[in-house]
Amino acid sequence: MSEEAIKSEYSPKGKSKTTWEKRTRNEDGSSIEEVVEEVSNGFIKTVTTSGEKNNEYYHEVVKSIHKDNPMEELSVMDKLERFLKEG
Repeated sequence: MSEEAIKSEYSPKGKSKTTWEKRTRNEDGSSIEEVVEEVSNGFIKTVTTSGEKNNEYYHEVVKSIHKDNPMEELSVMDKLERFLKEG
């Protein structure tokens, strides 16, 4: 299994945009790609899973909306502190 994580920033038409990407390729040839895009009121996470199962190719895309960056790795203490501030 190989894994690659990338953070990129670019400015289309003067608007700053930040994305985080993580790609995982499994030994069976299947892959999982996670992309998080920062938007004005949070983050959009897209998970794309593809590969071959039972001699048929599959390609699934799931999108979700998050208040915090789902790729940001926080310690347990940081998570607890954030939870208590929001509560």
